[in-house]
Amino acid sequence: LAAPFVPFLSEALFRSLSGRGLDESDAGSIHLDRFPVSHPELRDEALEESMSTLLRVVGLGRTLRAQCGLKTRQPLASFEVAGGGESLNRVLADEDLSTLILDELNVKRVAALADPGERMRFVVKPRFKVLGPRLGGSMKAVAAALAALDPSAVLDAYRDGRLGVTADGRDFELSREEMDFGAEAAGDYEVGLDGPLSGALATAISEALAREGHLRELVNRVQNLRKSAGLAVSDRMRLRWRGGELTRSTLLEHGELLAEETLALSLDEGLTGSGEAETYTLGEEEVGLELEKA
Repeated sequence: LAAPFVPFLSEALFRSLSGRGLDESDAGSIHLDRFPVSHPELRDEALEESMSTLLRVVGLGRTLRAQCGLKTRQPLASFEVAGGGESLNRVLADEDLSTLILDELNVKRVAALADPGERMRFVVKPRFKVLGPRLGGSMKAVAAALAALDPSAVLDAYRDGRLGVTADGRDFELSREEMDFGAEAAGDYEVGLDGPLSGALATAISEALAREGHLRELVNRVQNLRKSAGLAVSDRMRLRWRGGELTRSTLLEHGELLAEETLALSLDEGLTGSGEAETYTLGEEEVGLELEKA
């Protein structure tokens, strides 16, 4: 595909990948080769379906993180999902695939949600601009009927794409385009919908999770400070810090990991005024970092 547009680069790649030297006269050419033939029998359609479901689950989780303003660096306790059918069950039962979700969303646990009503309440509202001209004087009665619906009926309507209600003694059939669906959290969760999926992201942050999140923030700042100091990737350095109780407890528990991640030979409290230094506001704490090449 690339050969007509970048002929020389494509030729070099072709010869390199096929184990032929650039100087060989009989090495063949990508420009004379036949177009590759596909082999449909080699496709793993079950895996493709599982990956499609996985990407949708991760996408929903990221959306919920963005909605509640929690960065991916902050670990969370759990993400629960419903509505994915057998494909979702296969993904969650596969250790490799479920681990991908854990890593992408930075959560400790991902699980199927048997009853979405335990974590959220489903609501539906009419789109007045769309329905008004069609329903006329019955608009308010239909809106009241939608507000009175049982959450489980709203969820069924969301998945089916249609909803029937009775108002003003008449039956009305509404399509997905005429309604706005949503979910309201029950407890410390951020909830949302995406196609057939409904998800609940636990937003309560324990002290242990807070320390893990703070560690990730510290690693990020130290790595940026290394770049500012002009250190090479393999350079060792000595790190000094100043901060509050969260920083102190985080380094007490995870100091060795921070040193390993940032190639710090020492980790001492208190700044000396020498070396590359910067002050950051992380959460509710002001943290000072200072480093010198070892």
